[in-house]
Amino acid sequence: MSGKKAPLGIDDSTQVFYSASRHHAQIVWFTSGYLEYRFPNLFANQQALSKLGFSFEACSEAPDYNNDWPSDITEWINGSEVFTFRSAGDFGGKRGLLNPDWWPERSSQYGELHQLEITGEGCFGDGKKTSGKGLDALKIKGGEFISFRIGVKEDAEYVGG
Repeated sequence: MSGKKAPLGIDDSTQVFYSASRHHAQIVWFTSGYLEYRFPNLFANQQALSKLGFSFEACSEAPDYNNDWPSDITEWINGSEVFTFRSAGDFGGKRGLLNPDWWPERSSQYGELHQLEITGEGCFGDGKKTSGKGLDALKIKGGEFISFRIGVKEDAEYVGG
C-alpha cells in the first residue's frame, strides 16, 4: 500500500491495513483475498434511488509488472457476488499519468477503468448485465452502510488480482 508521497508500510505486509496511514492509500495491491469499503448508507431514510454506481482502476498483480498476466477479479455488494471480470495483465512499460515521481518505473503503472452500476433491473459491470440482483435484492436502502468488496476468489481460474 502506498500514498502520494511514499510507501505506507513494508511491501506485502498486512500490518499497514491496521495503521492510521491506510487512509492515505492511493494504490493497494494483493494477490489473494479482498478489500472491503463500507460507505455510509445515505439512502436508509427511503430517499428515492434509481441507480448506484462504483468506478475504479484495477489490474492484475505480478512481480514488478507483466502485461500478459490474467487475473479474475470479483466484486460483491452487501455480501452478494455481482460481477467478475478478467484483467489482462499487470500493466507497465510506460509511466502512468497520475503516478507520483517517487513511484518506481519497474512497478505496475496503470490499470483499466471498471464500472459497476446497480439499478432496479440488476447489476451492470462495464456496461453488461452481470446479475439480476437489483437495488432491492441487494438491500441498498437497508442497514447503516453499503459494502463494496473487490477481491480474488480462492477458486478463481486466474489468481493474482
